Amino acid sequence: MKNLNRRLLFLLVAVMALSLLVVGCGDKSVADVNGVKISQEDFDKRVNDYKRSLELQGYGDFLTGEEGEEFLAQLQSDALEELITYQVLYQEAEKLNILPDKSEAKERIENDKAQFPDGEFQTFLSEYNWTEKDLEEYYYEQLVEMAIYNHLTKDIVATDDDIAKFYDEHKNELVMVRASHILVETEEEAVELIA
Repeated sequence: MKNLNRRLLFLLVAVMALSLLVVGCGDKSVADVNGVKISQEDFDKRVNDYKRSLELQGYGDFLTGEEGEEFLAQLQSDALEELITYQVLYQEAEKLNILPDKSEAKERIENDKAQFPDGEFQTFLSEYNWTEKDLEEYYYEQLVEMAIYNHLTKDIVATDDDIAKFYDEHKNELVMVRASHILVETEEEAVELIA
């Protein structure tokens, strides 16, 4: 019995050592989508992009305390789901031979640059810790999603009667939201918002 315990212990130590060696070598991945690995680096970047965006919008407090830990866990889950979904869509677009040309993403960036005074485009990117390459990848993801959407909906035609019928059948499920006021902490903030 002692020999069995020693063997199990030795096997456990060997497996742990091997797993540490594997983690130390090469890029660590967080998911595998049909043989394509999503790297820890890409995952961390996506989560950090989400966090930075929240901070710039004044919602950085959402990431603090116990509730912040739950919120961060949800951000991480969303980021991973987004990366996996994109990879599935990319692979499908590739299989259907409908991948957009990367030059379209570059054109979008050039259009963006034209909207900013000299130098301010780079300032905008640096606020989000992005590079032009990051923005190009973001735009390309959108183009891939649009290519899949267009492919799936190309033969769908909805008439006004179809839309009215759908609305009548589902109006109890639809939600309309109307904001009639915005609550703020101080009158000073309210006056600033109104201005």
